[in-house]
This record gives sequence, C-alpha cells and structure tokens, in this order.
Amino acid sequence: MKLTVDANVLFAALIRNGLSRRLIFHPGLDLDTPYFFLEELKKYREELVSKSRMSEVEFLQTFHSVLCQVEPIDSAVIKPYMRAASTLIEDSKDWPYLACALFSGSDLLTQDPGFRSQARVKVHSVEELARELGLI
Repeated sequence: MKLTVDANVLFAALIRNGLSRRLIFHPGLDLDTPYFFLEELKKYREELVSKSRMSEVEFLQTFHSVLCQVEPIDSAVIKPYMRAASTLIEDSKDWPYLACALFSGSDLLTQDPGFRSQARVKVHSVEELARELGLI
C-alpha cells in the first residue's frame, strides 16, 4: 500500500516505540513524505528529543532508521499540486502532505482530522491502518 505520511505520525514514530513506529516499519507499506517534513523536524527537534527521553545519539539513530523507511519527495516535484491542495484543505502547513499524496497517487496516513474534510485522497489514522493490517 502506497501512503504519504504526515509529520505528526513520523514524530510519534521518532519519540516512542509504539504503533506509529510499527507501521513505519511494516513491510507491506511504501511510504513517502514531502521534504517539508525535514523543516518541521528542525523546528521541533529539541522538543522531540526531550519527549523521546533518548540521548541525542539514540534519537539520531532512530531518526535515521525511520527516514530509511520513508522516501522524501522534493518540493519542486509536488509544487504543481500545491494549488489543488490549497483548495481542498484550509491549513497551509498541511498542503505539502496533501500535495505529496496527490503527486504520488497515495493514501494519507495522519492523525490530523483536518484532512478528512476533503474527498480526493483516502485518509487513514494510525489506528485504522493498524486494524486493517492486523496489528491490533
């Protein structure tokens, strides 16, 4: 299954060895995210390291492992889809994720209910997808 993963799911996978991380490493999933995620990571890095209760080295190792499972999509590639994304949802911080899903023809993995207001891209929560895959 092809999925675009939003930052909050990736952040959850980084800070805790829980359901989000299990999904990120599920072998049946083909995951991408816009490069915009890396900008958000820089912005919240200290908070994420603190929440994870890991050392900086452990956090970086976890980040590397998680990022190896997700293909970052260049902003230039999704730029043509940003206009469509902006007409489908209100939050401009979410447009890159929706644009990425439109570009790749994927579903979206997110905990953000704002994505459910549009009907062009199928949206899965972590729990819904985990149930679908038999993880819970």
